Amino acid sequence: MAALLTANGVSVTGDMMARLAVPWFVLETTGSATQTGVIGVAITVPAIIAGIWGGGLIDRFGHRRSSLWSDLASGGTTAMIPLLFFTVGLPFWLLVTLVFLGSLLDAPGRSARKALYPRLVTLAGTALERATSAYDGADRAGLLLGGPIAGALIAFIGPANVLWVNAATFVVSAVLTFVAVPTDPLPGTASQPLALRAYLSEVREGLSFIAAEPLVRVTVVVMLLLNAIDGTTVVIAPVYADQFLGGAADLGLLMGGLGLGAFGGTVAFGVVGHRLARRAVFVAGFLLLGSRFIAFALGGELLVLLAVMLIAGLGAGPINPIMDALLYERVPEQLRGRVFATISAATLTAVPAGTIAAGYLAEVLPIRTVFAAFAVPYLLIASTPIWSGPWRRQGTSS
Repeated sequence: MAALLTANGVSVTGDMMARLAVPWFVLETTGSATQTGVIGVAITVPAIIAGIWGGGLIDRFGHRRSSLWSDLASGGTTAMIPLLFFTVGLPFWLLVTLVFLGSLLDAPGRSARKALYPRLVTLAGTALERATSAYDGADRAGLLLGGPIAGALIAFIGPANVLWVNAATFVVSAVLTFVAVPTDPLPGTASQPLALRAYLSEVREGLSFIAAEPLVRVTVVVMLLLNAIDGTTVVIAPVYADQFLGGAADLGLLMGGLGLGAFGGTVAFGVVGHRLARRAVFVAGFLLLGSRFIAFALGGELLVLLAVMLIAGLGAGPINPIMDALLYERVPEQLRGRVFATISAATLTAVPAGTIAAGYLAEVLPIRTVFAAFAVPYLLIASTPIWSGPWRRQGTSS
């Protein structure tokens, strides 16, 4: 369990560095917010494809094996970006292709690690809320470390060189998983022929499970819409930092502040979360997270924005542990690869549209106006569990 948490934290750190380095590289070399938005789409769309169609493969090949191969393949693809850039050259279309492939290969690894985790939680005898908080804490630690490290490295060695470090994190994650995580008790069905009709049936089985669970279904829709708005920050936050702050280093500091707050929120939820009403914490978390759009819209200075990001992070901390706890309680082990991957994909399906819209709006409107335009719908959608029937039936005891 500790090895998997560490592997996941290292991988997320690398991902966070790439999510800052690649858009900044495009903005620095092209000066185009629209092309930066295209890169945001190239990061997100493959995760959707892999989530919908790759979940069945995770269950077929086994969760541990899928995690290993995903890390190694994605690390190799990521390393190609700086290799080509510093040798034969890297045209924009090829950069988009490599980013697309890296994200496509990385997404199954994240879902596979999450599918592995419940069995390790059982072996460790850990309470569910604490276990899901620990998993999310590893994610939050990656967010906390990745942003400031990337911002500093971009300033000193340039965004392309940061991707070498990102590639190395995939290798570290694979080694930890290979050495310390036990093999799957369910070996999967990789030895059976991969018939298209049978595979489509497996994919539909994961979708049917989600559709049949009202609470899961409503939560996925809420996460889908909010993630679409969150995804706009890939474009508009660098533009704001470039216009009003000190550039990549300040943006990395703000992202680190968000990560620090989220890490603290996750740890706090791990300690007391089993005593709190999930619905109230879920709504409050998203409302606090949405406050950062208001702060940017008002044109806050660096220290003000940093304080808001810390508070927003505190709210974000419990969100994923609550979502994971709901899933771990409901999803049988043989479906976890499909269900977790499908949910991961479903909650990202609207992100490309939001990213493209953000890129266009950042070209034609003042950037503070763009933040204001996204703040209102974010806060309205975040309040959905207050009146949603499936969430209200959860009551105050869970």
